Amino acid sequence: MPHQIVTRQLLETPRTENGQVVPDVERDILKLVVVERHHATGNVGVGFVRGFKLKSGALGSTVATTPTTWWSWAQTMLTSHGPLKNW
Repeated sequence: MPHQIVTRQLLETPRTENGQVVPDVERDILKLVVVERHHATGNVGVGFVRGFKLKSGALGSTVATTPTTWWSWAQTMLTSHGPLKNW
């Protein structure tokens, strides 16, 4: 089907440092964080993804009723963290 996103499960042995599972850029295993913000529960999901091929930086996304929500987040991140290469 055109324009679909295909999701697969892939089991990998994670890289660890000091007993913590960490991203592994060399194997394209990156950290993914989902923050629930609609009901203010404070729930945060953390996992790992691959296929983005990022070597540095970050990727952000949101679902919002208006584009200003995304723009506000982007402005906040740039103001507090500086250029994307420093994140």
